[in-house]
Amino acid sequence: MLSSLVRYLHDSYVPFRIVSASSPEHLPKVAIPTMNKPVQTKVMLIDGRPALVCYGAEEQLDSPALIAELGTTLVVAGGVADLREEHRRASSPLPPFGGLFGIPVIVDEGVTRCALLCFHAFDDATFGEVPYDDFARLEQPRIAKFAYRGELEQHTSPP
Repeated sequence: MLSSLVRYLHDSYVPFRIVSASSPEHLPKVAIPTMNKPVQTKVMLIDGRPALVCYGAEEQLDSPALIAELGTTLVVAGGVADLREEHRRASSPLPPFGGLFGIPVIVDEGVTRCALLCFHAFDDATFGEVPYDDFARLEQPRIAKFAYRGELEQHTSPP
C-alpha cells in the first residue's frame, strides 16, 4: 500500500517526504517531529457512506459536533472493511488521502492552520510529511470543527 501512496502523491505533483524506521521491536514507536502538525485519520460512516476524517493527533473526535457540522443524521466509526474491495487489506493508520481510497476527506479546522501535515502511513514505523496547501489542493477536503483537546472539567457545585 505504501507504494500506491507514493505513486498517488508523485503523479499528483505533491511534494512529500516518507520516512520508514522499521524495527523488530514493538516499542518505541517512531515519533513524528514535534515542529510539525501530527494528524490522525479515521474512517467514519456518514449516513452509511465512508469518509476519511482527519484531526490533530493529540485531539479527540467529537461525533455530535461532526453530525452538527455536516448537517447529517448519523455518523459511526468505520474501518478498512468499509473501503472498496481493493483497499480492504490496508493496515491502520491510514494516511489522510481519501482520494487514494476513493472517499471524501473531512478535516478539522485546527489542521488547516499548519504549514506541514505529518501523518503515519499504514503502520507506526512509517510517517510522511506534505505541505498542507498541497494536501488541500489535492484532496479538496471539507473543513469542519469537530475535534477537541483533552477532557472537559467535571462540573462541581460551589461549597
